[in-house]
Amino acid sequence: MLPSAYRLHREQDINRLYKRALVKGDGELVMYSAPNRLRQSRFVIVTPKKVGKAHDRNRLKRMLKASILLQLRQIVNGYDIVVHVKPQRLDKHRQEMDVQLRQLLQRSNLWTS
Repeated sequence: MLPSAYRLHREQDINRLYKRALVKGDGELVMYSAPNRLRQSRFVIVTPKKVGKAHDRNRLKRMLKASILLQLRQIVNGYDIVVHVKPQRLDKHRQEMDVQLRQLLQRSNLWTS
C-alpha cells in the first residue's frame, strides 16, 4: 500500500492539479502532473465507472499503487500526480502497467535514471 504521505487526499488539490497540470497520455493511462512545495511526490489514481464494477476499479487501483510503490525511488520528488485510467485498461497485467507507467513518467520528465 502506498504510504499516506505519498497520497493526494484533498479534492481541492486534485482540482487545482487538473487546471494547471502538464498532461501526458498514451490512450490507456493519462497523467496530470504539477510541482508541489513538498519533499515528496504525491499520487492519486482515478478510475471512472466506465472502467467496470467496483471490484475491477479497485483491482486496477491496487495494481497501479503497487507499481508506483515499486518505482518510487526513481520518481522525481516534489510533484503532485494524477493517474487517470481509461476504460480499455481492464485486461492488462501488472508488468505491462509497470512499463506503461514508467514510460509516462519518463515522457513527463518525472523519472530519474
